[in-house]
Amino acid sequence: MIRLKRFAVAFYGSSSRPQLVALVAQEEIIDGGGQIEPPGMHIIYLPYSDDIRPIKKRSRWRQRW
Repeated sequence: MIRLKRFAVAFYGSSSRPQLVALVAQEEIIDGGGQIEPPGMHIIYLPYSDDIRPIKKRSRWRQRW
Protein backbone atom coordinates (compact mmCIF):
# COMPACT_ATOMS: atom_id res chain seq x y z
CA MET A 1 0.00 0.00 0.00
CA ILE A 2 2.81 2.40 0.80
CA ARG A 3 4.76 1.72 -2.37
CA LEU A 4 1.60 2.11 -4.49
CA LYS A 5 0.52 5.24 -2.52
CA ARG A 6 -2.92 3.75 -1.84
CA PHE A 7 -5.25 3.39 1.11
CA ALA A 8 -8.19 1.11 1.86
CA VAL A 9 -11.77 2.08 2.65
CA ALA A 10 -13.71 -0.26 4.94
CA PHE A 11 -16.58 -0.54 7.40
CA TYR A 12 -15.54 -0.84 11.05
CA GLY A 13 -17.58 -1.57 14.15
CA SER A 14 -20.66 -3.51 15.13
CA SER A 15 -23.20 -4.66 12.58
CA SER A 16 -25.85 -2.37 14.07
CA ARG A 17 -23.84 0.80 13.49
CA PRO A 18 -20.84 0.35 11.18
CA GLN A 19 -18.53 3.32 10.64
CA LEU A 20 -16.84 4.11 7.33
CA VAL A 21 -13.05 4.28 7.80
CA ALA A 22 -9.88 4.74 5.77
CA LEU A 23 -6.94 2.44 6.52
CA VAL A 24 -3.59 4.13 5.91
CA ALA A 25 -0.35 2.15 6.09
CA GLN A 26 2.63 3.36 8.15
CA GLU A 27 6.19 2.46 7.25
CA GLU A 28 8.64 1.09 9.76
CA ILE A 29 11.24 3.67 10.85
CA ILE A 30 14.59 2.23 11.90
CA ASP A 31 17.45 4.22 13.42
CA GLY A 32 21.00 3.07 14.08
CA GLY A 33 19.94 2.12 17.60
CA GLY A 34 16.88 0.11 16.56
CA GLN A 35 13.25 0.50 15.67
CA ILE A 36 11.70 3.93 16.28
CA GLU A 37 8.22 3.41 14.76
CA PRO A 38 6.72 -0.03 14.04
CA PRO A 39 4.92 -0.76 10.76
CA GLY A 40 1.16 -0.72 11.00
CA MET A 41 -2.14 0.78 9.96
CA HIS A 42 -3.89 3.98 11.00
CA ILE A 43 -7.69 4.13 11.11
CA ILE A 44 -9.20 7.45 10.02
CA TYR A 45 -12.94 7.74 10.62
CA LEU A 46 -14.74 9.17 7.58
CA PRO A 47 -17.95 11.20 7.81
CA TYR A 48 -21.15 10.20 6.05
CA SER A 49 -22.51 12.65 3.47
CA ASP A 50 -25.09 14.06 5.91
CA ASP A 51 -22.30 14.83 8.41
CA ILE A 52 -20.48 17.17 6.01
CA ARG A 53 -21.41 20.84 6.31
CA PRO A 54 -20.32 23.78 4.16
CA ILE A 55 -17.69 26.05 5.68
CA LYS A 56 -18.94 29.55 6.41
CA LYS A 57 -16.83 32.14 4.68
CA ARG A 58 -15.53 34.81 7.03
CA SER A 59 -15.23 38.37 5.87
CA ARG A 60 -11.68 39.59 5.60
CA TRP A 61 -12.29 42.64 7.73
CA ARG A 62 -14.07 42.20 11.03
CA GLN A 63 -16.35 44.89 12.30
CA ARG A 64 -15.44 46.26 15.70
CA TRP A 65 -18.19 47.56 17.93
